[in-house]
Amino acid sequence: MCLYIMTGYKTSINTNLMGQQKDFQYEVSLIDVIAGDIHEEWRSSWKKDPRNMGGNDKRIKNDEDINQNFSELKCVENKQENLMSATVALNCVIRGMARECAASIIHDTWVQRNKSYATALQMQSYCLLPENEKEKDRVIFDIAKSHQYTALNIVNILNDESVDHLSFSS
Repeated sequence: MCLYIMTGYKTSINTNLMGQQKDFQYEVSLIDVIAGDIHEEWRSSWKKDPRNMGGNDKRIKNDEDINQNFSELKCVENKQENLMSATVALNCVIRGMARECAASIIHDTWVQRNKSYATALQMQSYCLLPENEKEKDRVIFDIAKSHQYTALNIVNILNDESVDHLSFSS
């Protein structure tokens, strides 16, 4: 089941087209919304870290400052990690998993995706992580859980057999 269904959530982008500023609104998927919330949580914690309070809050990855709004990121690779975490977390929510179980799965799947640069601490099993590391995975689950009502409505619509009988003619 794919939850890249349009949710009715709207976002806007401001862009310069042929010398004129234009605002565009478009619908985004639930996964995009959750990924954006995850990214904003990371940005908030990044700015609170004393090591990053020296006036330079840029974080360059793939030649792009990733310390900006999720919707403003242009490099797909810079969005991918949040999208993957959102997908895993939302699947845990839909399946009704408990917070700790889900956080463990979120951590394990992150390690699988990021073996090449994960630290020795991050490579540990979830149950061996210190609380501050576990909390990062719990927060991702909490963010997805905050969208539970919308997600379950989408699932109910997709599972509703009466939808199969609808006719869409022009």
